[in-house]
Amino acid sequence: MLKHTIVILLCFFSITIFAQQNKKTTDTLQAKSNLDEVVVTATRSERKLSNVAVPVTIINKKTIQQSGSLRLNDILNEQAGLFITNSFGSGLQMQGLSPDYTLILIDGEPVVGRTSGVLDLSRITVANIKKIEIVKGPSSSLYGSDAMAGVVNIITENPYQNTYGASVRYGSLGVTDLNANTTIIKNKFTFSAQGNFYNNNGYNLNPSSPAQTLDPFYNYTLQAKAGYKFSDNTKWTVNARYFNQLQTTNPYSTTDAANNTYIFSGKETTKDVNISNTLEHKFCSAVKTYLRVYYTDYQSATNQSYVYNNSSNNIYYNDYFEQIFTRFEDQTDITINNKSNLIVGAGWIFDNVKSNRYDETNVLTKKNNIGYLFSQYDWQINNWWNLIAGVRYDYNQNYASHVSPKLAMQFIPIKKLKINASIGGGFKAPDFRQLYLNFTNTSAGTGYTVLGNNEVAAGIQLLQRQGQIQSINQTFYNAALQPLQPETSTGINLGFNYTFTQKVNANINFFRNDVNNLITTSAIAQKTNNSFVYSYFNLNRVYTQGFETEIKYAPTKGLQISAGYQLLYTADKHDIDSIKSSAGVYGRDNGVVYRLTLKDYKGLFNRSTHSANIKVYYENKSGWFTNIREIYRSGWGVQDLDGNLMLNRGDLFTKDFFQTNISIGKFFNNGLKVQAGCDNVFNWKDIINSPNIPGALFYAGISYSFTQHKK
Repeated sequence: MLKHTIVILLCFFSITIFAQQNKKTTDTLQAKSNLDEVVVTATRSERKLSNVAVPVTIINKKTIQQSGSLRLNDILNEQAGLFITNSFGSGLQMQGLSPDYTLILIDGEPVVGRTSGVLDLSRITVANIKKIEIVKGPSSSLYGSDAMAGVVNIITENPYQNTYGASVRYGSLGVTDLNANTTIIKNKFTFSAQGNFYNNNGYNLNPSSPAQTLDPFYNYTLQAKAGYKFSDNTKWTVNARYFNQLQTTNPYSTTDAANNTYIFSGKETTKDVNISNTLEHKFCSAVKTYLRVYYTDYQSATNQSYVYNNSSNNIYYNDYFEQIFTRFEDQTDITINNKSNLIVGAGWIFDNVKSNRYDETNVLTKKNNIGYLFSQYDWQINNWWNLIAGVRYDYNQNYASHVSPKLAMQFIPIKKLKINASIGGGFKAPDFRQLYLNFTNTSAGTGYTVLGNNEVAAGIQLLQRQGQIQSINQTFYNAALQPLQPETSTGINLGFNYTFTQKVNANINFFRNDVNNLITTSAIAQKTNNSFVYSYFNLNRVYTQGFETEIKYAPTKGLQISAGYQLLYTADKHDIDSIKSSAGVYGRDNGVVYRLTLKDYKGLFNRSTHSANIKVYYENKSGWFTNIREIYRSGWGVQDLDGNLMLNRGDLFTKDFFQTNISIGKFFNNGLKVQAGCDNVFNWKDIINSPNIPGALFYAGISYSFTQHKK
């Protein structure tokens, strides 16, 4: 920790001295507060950030560019209160809630294709991003299922002038990133297109392992946006995005106890197509409507095989998954008067999934239809009070209807202080995996089985007839026989934002999330080969609570310093009840058995109690820029060592996480930019628990952009 602090302080003082020598700089980093920036995600309408009553974070294009981030997980990893998980891809944990509960949007439309509930953020390039809006807390009243933790909305660039550009970057591990873009404006028609190619040669953190930690892969993304203005009142916009990735397993060999050699190889492909159409029409100055049609098709396929005794194409693991998501939606904004606005909307979703995960021998299709209504009322009571109330009704073909309310208020007692308070209800519907999965993982050696809630009775009966069941855990088996209910939550946020001077702004937000009917998975039976059968059922009741704070300081033009911190406490209420019960719960620490107290209990797995960051950005009038970003997270629990299914002292925790990223570059007046940097300067590694971090990564790049200004 000491060496990180010393480096940060040295960089801070050197940058500050440099800044004092260049006081007449151009403020391209927007040293003043960005509270007047317009946001849309929090209320589904354009509002100044200073008037939004829920916790919102904005990451602008300049920050993304100067940070040197390439993928969405890179830039989100540097934000206070956000944690990137590494199971089933790079997922996003927000306010202590799992990646399953965070909704990811691109231009307001949902990104689909989750594995075990996790949406892999590394699929998304940041090359064409205008800004990222992050809304924390339940947003189900506006966005429906999967938004219990919050929403991340990636907003891409809108065509506004004729431009042409390209960039290339190369770095450690053979990471290559290529971009090309163009924008055409002609009369009432606008068009922009962008292409990105990304390559990674992979790496191996464990030399004793025959397989690589990360297999080599490449992907490319093509994006296009077009618009046509029929009149001053009517406008049409279409967005299209195509993503394609190929990851190959380099052949590697293993030898069994009989000295037989097996050579393994394989590949994994991922494709994602998104198309959205929006027709915007203004009936009058007070009424505007948006008709949206969205279609997305996500596909992934994994094929692993081996060669043994010159016999090839022996299937080791085979998986196919496709999700087709189609949504029709209309949203109408109504201005009642100069102090109040109303939003009403309705939509219908067709959600189809096709996969061999639902049957070991066949590719089956599962369908779900969802209808919904939503409304939000915004009332500016006076110069000090603002009230926002919203509600959403969801009809889901696979479970009962659900209503999600939200209430948010802003109070400004004095000019420099804003107090925001919000309470909202969130929900998450059971997904296809939790309902219909019927899967035996033969690649895991012992061959464990996972059954969706709807498949438990028939699946266990079949395994019993085949003589594969040794014993049944009657408690969990009976729970799994009950129909799954949607997970629901209540989220409370209370925030204070204070502007000390034009150069110093601070905010703190206290939060509490209570989740009921949490869908958990556990072993419901044991096979005769000692592997287990798992399923899903509603059992746990959890909470996450704590606070987040951030201070921003702009001592001179061109220099911005910020520091953020989150304190997080989590718990499973079922665990707390068990510890308090007369029977108690017992743990083991260094071979000593003891009865747990609440002080011994450490909450939910994979959560850091403390997380923080310090970021320093500087740019002078000559176009030179530099920055340093330090990220810290305290160790998190990863494994239950004493078999009580809880996280307590004596269990396995990771070491503390430190990562220091630096970047330096220069903008030239002719549109040229050069940049070099290093992520993870001090080469932090945790091979077992953080295999997604390979060590220090160096890079250098160059980009050029030409803008044809209107005459």
